Amino acid sequence: MVYGPAMSRLRLSFACLCVAVGLVAAPTANAAPGDLDPTFGSGGRVGLLTSEEEVLVKGVAVQADSKVVLAGGQDPGEGPTNTIVVRLLANGELDPGFGQNGKVTLTISGGSEARAVAVQPDGKIVVAGDAKPGSTYDFMIARLNADGSPDGSFGGGDGIQVVPIGSEFDEAEAVAIGPSGHILATGRTALAGSKVGAGVAVLKENGEPDPAFTGTGTLVVKTASGEQDQGVAIAERPDGRILVGDNTGAGAGNGFTLVQLTAAGLPDPEFGGGDGVVVTPIEGAGSAKGRLEDFVLLPDGGIVASGYGYDLVGSPPKPESKSAAIAYAPNGDVSEAFGDEKSGIFSRRIGDASYAGAIERTPSGQLLLVGDYEIAGDRAVQAQRLEPFGNLDQTFGSGGQFLLPTNPPLGEYFQEAALDPEERLVILSTAFVGGDKTTVTVTRILGDKQPVLPISAPINQAPHAQMKVVPKKVKAEKLRGFKGTAADADGNGVQKVQIAVIRQIKGGPRKARDVRVPPGIRCFAMKNAKGRFKRVKAINGRCPQRWLTAKGKAKWSFKLKRELPPGRYVAFARAVDGAGLEEA
Repeated sequence: MVYGPAMSRLRLSFACLCVAVGLVAAPTANAAPGDLDPTFGSGGRVGLLTSEEEVLVKGVAVQADSKVVLAGGQDPGEGPTNTIVVRLLANGELDPGFGQNGKVTLTISGGSEARAVAVQPDGKIVVAGDAKPGSTYDFMIARLNADGSPDGSFGGGDGIQVVPIGSEFDEAEAVAIGPSGHILATGRTALAGSKVGAGVAVLKENGEPDPAFTGTGTLVVKTASGEQDQGVAIAERPDGRILVGDNTGAGAGNGFTLVQLTAAGLPDPEFGGGDGVVVTPIEGAGSAKGRLEDFVLLPDGGIVASGYGYDLVGSPPKPESKSAAIAYAPNGDVSEAFGDEKSGIFSRRIGDASYAGAIERTPSGQLLLVGDYEIAGDRAVQAQRLEPFGNLDQTFGSGGQFLLPTNPPLGEYFQEAALDPEERLVILSTAFVGGDKTTVTVTRILGDKQPVLPISAPINQAPHAQMKVVPKKVKAEKLRGFKGTAADADGNGVQKVQIAVIRQIKGGPRKARDVRVPPGIRCFAMKNAKGRFKRVKAINGRCPQRWLTAKGKAKWSFKLKRELPPGRYVAFARAVDGAGLEEA
């Protein structure tokens, strides 16, 4: 079975707000991480039921005050589809202070639909999807004020910006707010010959395409496969580089694909094999290599992506999908310390088939893989929580998993997920209930709520890692690894400790903290615990560190799997706290 997210448009109406019943058990008295949140809706679930009007809902985001924002499109029955944005209060009720009783409708000539939503740090809401201002569909990005009114400072004064990417059909599937204030969107762009490219748009804060990116603010990404690319996730790094999650290949996919661009929109020569592209097949089912659906950036610049691969199951064997996640170093190398057998890949098949359509990261570094699973043709929502190294977190749900029961006859389909400020997981899903009716459901699952610091607590102090002193000279065969301690003054907790080992050929560093490079010296950074090194380019006269995650936190260690070759080295240690602050 070729299994993945539902491709058809899901239709429902917001004519009434109803609680989905008969799907979940009553909340327990002592709710724990991985349980339904009893303070949200009815037992952790809120359902919006269809009537005669048709609506597509696919995007979800959570504000700093835990209000939930949904985005989609509504068919009024006569005329084109309109974009809608709905906001729920933290308890799951429609927000009366947003638009008209919790709902905003945006009307664009020719029609429009939203598929993704993000919330800016200032509380403004950005939605992305497609619009048809003329004969073809283009990217549509709109921005609302916190009360739901159109932002007059964005786009043409109506809060809406329509951006053509290619010459045929364009639709945005993901949107993100960059640290620079840029608004980034990616999706699919129809090309000649039934081919599809990954469309990318980079907008300035006022909604205008940024000419610093490619000269036009837009780009069509085509990988080596050349026929089927679709942007499904996007993010801007602090230095302006842009990372795109690319859903590539026909049929069962080409594998997880990441594309990194410079701030100018060129392939990043320091990512992947120098062409800015990394493709990682999920092994297990011959030519069925799987697909990427989402990713998160880590504080150290690393990446963890989610999606699905396949296993061959049954007799005769056929491919069945499995949830999967892959961890990458900042340059796109697979991180071998992560996942099953430390291969860099985590994969699990739940039921007959499953996939991880979204990934979220908690402040403590845990990873939530969210999607749905299938049993006997029926689907239901599932979530898995992983420790930072890629093993199932046994303190979450049942053995690291949250599973809703399947809901015959057609089941419940995952759409999108988001994490709220209290580490509660918010999941958007849809279920076909018969009679031409479809229910969209918002589910909230408890996480590990972070403790609130007292006002007198120190604020924004960097964590500290200390390495046990290594003699200035030690024989390579006697060096087994590094160890030390770490602490955080703020109370956010040490999320992880990392080390970096630099080797210089023909000479050595003047100071451990400086690692300045004398003329003619080549820099090499250790890339894994096997003592393998990769040449790195000196930056501003210094050898850049390549950070590897150690085992443990307050007391940490990093064991070498083989001895280092004789030479001169500098070793660093740094701690990263729960807020992402780091100190080397």
